[in-house]
Amino acid sequence: MSSPIVPPFTAETARIKVKTAQNLWNTRDPAKVALAYTPDTIWRNRTTFLKGREEVVGFLTQKWEKEHLYVLRKELFAFSDNKIAVQFFYEWNELADGTGQWYRTYGLEDWTFDASGLMRKRQMSGNDLAISHEERCICKITLYLPVYSINPLSLVPPFTAATARLKVKAGQNLWNTRDPAKIALAYTPDSIWRNRTTFVRGREEIVRFLEEKWKKEHFYVLRKELFAFTDNKIAVQFFDEWNESPDGMGQWYRTYGLEDWTFDEAGLMRKRQMCGNDLPISPEERQVLQHFSA
Repeated sequence: MSSPIVPPFTAETARIKVKTAQNLWNTRDPAKVALAYTPDTIWRNRTTFLKGREEVVGFLTQKWEKEHLYVLRKELFAFSDNKIAVQFFYEWNELADGTGQWYRTYGLEDWTFDASGLMRKRQMSGNDLAISHEERCICKITLYLPVYSINPLSLVPPFTAATARLKVKAGQNLWNTRDPAKIALAYTPDSIWRNRTTFVRGREEIVRFLEEKWKKEHFYVLRKELFAFTDNKIAVQFFDEWNESPDGMGQWYRTYGLEDWTFDEAGLMRKRQMCGNDLPISPEERQVLQHFSA
């Protein structure tokens, strides 16, 4: 969502609020995180009491000087009006090089927001569990990809800014299923593709192309963003990350790309053109990752 999420919350906006916070904390940027709270925000973090953004920045700076390779997952538990209850866990190492003791911290949070959507009160209680490297559940969750509860085929041209953006995010969701048969249904039966230098026509060829693609691109995860739209056309920017080996131990890549989409009146894509370029990256450079166990 482009506009701030403000109370009173719905089930959908509360869930997105929680996952947005997950994204923010996984940046491990104290100054950036602090901007999600009111200037006079009040915190209880276990037995530490804080007031205001400056104290929040100081607290988080010290926190991430001790909790190395930190990665967090938050889940919505309940909501009411301007309040959200959250369950979370995160994993971290006591040493910067990751060779020390690993921990998993389990916690609960209660959040209270002001009318503008900033958090004015946060209470957190948590407990640390020593774990082995093999017991880690999450190696990286740095970016949550929202799953919008909307049928992509209900979004038909001519597009508006809102429906074009939802169309792009619905496409993101669909491709992240990595289900070729399901993905093909979003295209017309005679859909025409150019994927780099491969030309594809019709759903059967799309299914075969995607099956071959994901035999080579393991742990694939994708992010798409709207760039522009006109009538029945949408221009998209994207990047995806993947590993060349099914065990995740091979070379990681980030593919940067651009797409041009053309739709029919029913909202099915009848033409797709894509250009992309692959960049080798290290595991530490990954930016958009799914739940992946080491």
